[in-house]
Amino acid sequence: MSDNIMAVGAGAGEQTAGGGAGGGPPWGGVASATSAIGSAGASRVARAGNIAGSISASGAGIAAGAVASSTSADASGAGIAADAAGAVAYTASAASADVSSAASADDSAGATGATSTIEAARGNGLVAVIRNGLLDENPTFRLILGTCPTLAVTTSAINGVGMGLSAMIVLICSNVVISLIRKLIPDTVRIPAFVTVIAGFVTIVDLLLHAYVPSLYSALGIFIPLIVVNCIILARAEMFACKNSVMRSAADGLGMGLGFTAALLLIGSFRELLGNGTIFGITVTQSLFTPAALMLLPPGGFLAYGTILAIINKVTSRKTAVAGCDGCPVKCGLAGKASGRTADGAASGAQ
Repeated sequence: MSDNIMAVGAGAGEQTAGGGAGGGPPWGGVASATSAIGSAGASRVARAGNIAGSISASGAGIAAGAVASSTSADASGAGIAADAAGAVAYTASAASADVSSAASADDSAGATGATSTIEAARGNGLVAVIRNGLLDENPTFRLILGTCPTLAVTTSAINGVGMGLSAMIVLICSNVVISLIRKLIPDTVRIPAFVTVIAGFVTIVDLLLHAYVPSLYSALGIFIPLIVVNCIILARAEMFACKNSVMRSAADGLGMGLGFTAALLLIGSFRELLGNGTIFGITVTQSLFTPAALMLLPPGGFLAYGTILAIINKVTSRKTAVAGCDGCPVKCGLAGKASGRTADGAASGAQ
């Protein structure tokens, strides 16, 4: 039995050896094949890994290139965008500069126009102030002020001119000084202060007339010193000079002085012509009619003043009736009365 076992063992060994040589069972070949297949698979796997790695590397390179390209494209786009933004900014700055230049030009033109307008308004304002004293608010024929010297000294045209010019000089000088010191004078003593200023200039005019025009000084007499209390001068100081600038106050004094002088000249010429037949000493009507000496006396002053005032009122009332009360500074209502009388007359005619 042990011999059989050893024989079987020997056969098995032979079969094993024969299988290893190719003639025995395929276990050894299978192992060899399996080993070879494993080696081939490993090499293929390695090659596949290398290919995958190279593909991955290539993909990474491509991706990196794409990213780089994208980055460069982005950078280029950013540069283009920056250039475009710079161009827009430059254009905007240029437009802003143009707008600023245009605005500056408009501002300078506007300032020049405003300055011209202000200067024109100032010029027109001064002319309006002078015209107001000469015509619209004539102190003698509109405001009925200063009637005492008006009736007393207008026995001749030269006396009227001398009195009017004297009052005009005092008006202009006192208005200017009062306008300069108007903010320094307390309200409680403004009237005495005004009278003091006026008295100083009246004294100067009185001394000048006495020194250089003694005949006129003798003719005017006491009425030169009485300019101190002349209501025209004091009224303009109170109503205008203490509330306005120096230039406007001077213009007001000039306008009121010219208006007063024109009124005295007109009344003096009227009285001298009718009472003596002369104007400024020149014979005019002595050969035409006998002069009325009454016109050189105090009643003649009232007659002349009333007659001239009535004529002026008649003429201006017709103009007021046509133009209306809106443009008239007196606001006396004559236009309404005249239109009422006209309506009543038309109604009576219709009846």
